[in-house]
Order: sequence, then structure tokens, then C-alpha cells
Amino acid sequence: MFGQISRNCFIQRHVLSRSFHASSTFYKSTVIPSHPHLHAHTTSSNNNNQKYAISYVSDSELGDHKIEDHPNLIIGWSSNKNILDCQTFIENGEFIPFLTETLKENIHRVDDSNLKAMADWQKEGWMHIGDERDPPAWGRINYPEDIIGSVQVVNGVIQKGTYQPMPTHRLMTTKGIFQLSEPLTQCLIKAAKINFKRNKKGLLGSRSIHKKLTMCGNQHYNEDDPVQIGENIWLASEESVGQLPDLNEEYLLIRSVPVIGNQSIGSSAAIG
Repeated sequence: MFGQISRNCFIQRHVLSRSFHASSTFYKSTVIPSHPHLHAHTTSSNNNNQKYAISYVSDSELGDHKIEDHPNLIIGWSSNKNILDCQTFIENGEFIPFLTETLKENIHRVDDSNLKAMADWQKEGWMHIGDERDPPAWGRINYPEDIIGSVQVVNGVIQKGTYQPMPTHRLMTTKGIFQLSEPLTQCLIKAAKINFKRNKKGLLGSRSIHKKLTMCGNQHYNEDDPVQIGENIWLASEESVGQLPDLNEEYLLIRSVPVIGNQSIGSSAAIG
């Protein structure tokens, strides 16, 4: 009897082990040759047009999760993991709000020399953020499908919180998939990774130290704003402010109110 139970347990563990290994292999991602920042994830879809999900997050960062568990991080789907064009690619509408919120929270503070030069040259008014897949000549305006959004410029400086998305922008055109400048691309990659970590862990194990409007260094923190420095998550508050590491280091200010339990929390992230 005990031998039979032991044998059954062994078989069950063996089957589970094989299933996990097969799942991990099945959902492995590959880097897209023409776009080294993008990863193609094999999906479980029976639709050949959605065979691969395209994302900034790789399978090694997902661990035992599937990219399909995080639809807002999927830029779109492709029938080909090596070629992205109008014939192979389908846009994902759920990615647009993530792109918009990330740029809105960060575009005024990202160290992008080209954006700063354009703002300094324009001085005042609204400035377009152009898609770099088909850049126009200096001083010319992009085609509507190649204008990602616009920001307000005052005295040659991009103003915080003024980013507005352009409804006519397309993630894919005959010129290829959308392309941001390298600084903005890195900003989006970091935001995607912190978004995944937050979704994966819920509250990310935040050290729940409570509310108080406070200030650390030159950065203002509102009550319940989680701050990530490295792998540690802190809540800005009167009690925790003395424990925060040196804020001259790179940090992530997560603009969302933590929610306990199975409920979701906001998706935007500010990159320092």
C-alpha cells in the first residue's frame, strides 16, 4: 500500500516536472534581429496571425509567467518572429495607454539631447514628438501617422504633464514598427519591467509605512507613492523618509495607489 502511494506520488511529481519544463520551453522568447530591444514570445493562440507576441520584456524576466498574462505590455502580434511589417504585424490597443502614461510621466525629465535641442530651438508652443522610423528633414513636420504626441514648450523647456498623444499615430506603417529615440526607448523598457514586477507581486512587498506628504531631496513624494530603488520598494512617508537610500541614485517613482488583494493598481511609472 505504502509502496503504491509512493509510486503514485513519484509519477505525479514527474508529470508536473515535465509539464513545467515544456511550458517554459514553449513560451521562450527570442530577440527580433532588426529590433534588438524587442522580444517575440510564442503564444498559445490558434490564430496564426497572433503566433508571436511582441514586447520589451523577455521570457527570462517573466520567469514562469506568460506575456499573455500582461496584455498592456504586448505591443502587438506577428505571424513571423524575425520580420515585423504590415503583412505580419497586428497592433495591440491595450499597449497604447501604457505608452501614453509612460511618456506623460517622463518625457519632461528624460535626458534626450535631441528633444532638448528641438525645445530650445522652438522656445514656445506645442512641439511634436516624431516617430524615428521615418524622420523628416530638420524643421519639417512628420506625417500624421508618424507623430507620437505633442508637448508644451515654455522658454525652451518641455513642461511637465503636458504630453498629449496623437490619435493618428500608428504603431506599424509601411516604414516599419514605431521607433522612439534611444533615451525614450530605455525609459519605456524600464517602465515595462517595473510594470511587470508590480503586476506579478501585486504590491511588490512594499514596506507598508503610512501616509504623509513629504519631500526627499529635490523630489516631492505624495502619500502612498511607492518608490523603487534597485529591488527594494519603499513608501514615501514621515516614518520611512529617513530610511530611503541616497536619491541621487536611479529610482522609480510609481504613480499609483497601492491596493491590497487581487485588485490591480495603476500602470504608469516615472523613471528617474
